[in-house]
Amino acid sequence: MSEPPDPSEDTRAILHPARMAEYVRLERFPVPTATDGIFDWAWSVSWNLPPGERLAQDVLSLPAVNLSVGNGPPPGRTPPPGPYAVLPRVVGVARRRTTRVLRGSGWNVAIKTTVGGFGALSPAPVSRWTNKEVPMGTVLALDGSALAERMAAATSGGDRADILLQAVEPLVAQADPARMRAAREVTAIAEAAERQPQLRLAGE
Repeated sequence: MSEPPDPSEDTRAILHPARMAEYVRLERFPVPTATDGIFDWAWSVSWNLPPGERLAQDVLSLPAVNLSVGNGPPPGRTPPPGPYAVLPRVVGVARRRTTRVLRGSGWNVAIKTTVGGFGALSPAPVSRWTNKEVPMGTVLALDGSALAERMAAATSGGDRADILLQAVEPLVAQADPARMRAAREVTAIAEAAERQPQLRLAGE
């Protein structure tokens, strides 16, 4: 079980991280060894803004799918008034900047997949969810309503992350071995390219 990057040192994907840190608590948690090469880490954000204040937080997402549960606003600069229900969602890779306008208090917990990792869990092309958020239960074989209820009853980001990991870890254990191998190969190639940007594809 490897430790995820310290959020105080690694703020990739977060625009204006210092401003966000004034209002939002960001935590990251390790994932079980059995999910290596499929999941990178779990993460949690929680916020509690003074009455009348708002934070329009911009994010340039990393190239990964997130399995996300929370009561945050939908993306966009003019979301409908809250409060919002706790929703489990599959959040696809975003090709553009995403903005969420935070008010009051709330939380969101997610598992970040590796590059290519989500392909182990779904036979459909991962590109189907690019720039989309869809109910988790429509993509993965789990009870989204029960998961939302359990996570809403938890009182900390760490507890919520544990509940989410417990819900999805069996899906990894039951995944097709060939798809698992392929996903882990993609992950290994992506990690090698990140460590050694001078690498080139054969024929380049």
